[in-house]
Amino acid sequence: MAKVLIDFETRSEVPIQNGIYNYFDGKQTDIVCLGYKIDNAPAKLWHPAQEFPTLLQPRNGNTYFAFNSQFDIMAWNKLGPKYGIEPILNLDDVVDVMALCGRYTFPQSLAKAGEVLQVPTQKSRKGPILIKKVCCPPFRYTRMELIELMGYCLDDVSSMEQIIDALPSDHLGEMEHEIWKLTCMINATGMPLD
Repeated sequence: MAKVLIDFETRSEVPIQNGIYNYFDGKQTDIVCLGYKIDNAPAKLWHPAQEFPTLLQPRNGNTYFAFNSQFDIMAWNKLGPKYGIEPILNLDDVVDVMALCGRYTFPQSLAKAGEVLQVPTQKSRKGPILIKKVCCPPFRYTRMELIELMGYCLDDVSSMEQIIDALPSDHLGEMEHEIWKLTCMINATGMPLD
């Protein structure tokens, strides 16, 4: 059983502002890369041209950490199966680092939480520019820009780990975790409208 930090970079023709469910339903939505860190090993990168690392699979009893984890769970479960990635079915196996920051009244943004906590690896200001080029239409970018985006993804994993280490706990309280799970289920179910 391992502690696994994850961060996906994805692409889609659907703007993320349209909601993550619409975003992940896009015909061109796909994984660009996944930054990950297993326990104390260095952060690594996986991309769809590679075989998916067996150690990352949920069957190993891993606990997954992600910032705004609903996005990463959607990327994992919706886009991952075509690359041999087994779905994460149990929300008890996930810790949302954004919610964890909220628990301790820190900003619920990776960049701002990193600034306030003064972690060594700060979120790159160039990231949004790279995301617009690589992850949004018309998907025109150079090989160097793709490599830079992958480096940005790895830095986000390192920054997230440093934020977790700076917080008083690496888990939500039991009641808070139940509320977070309920929020995930409500977001997945939606609300019926006439």
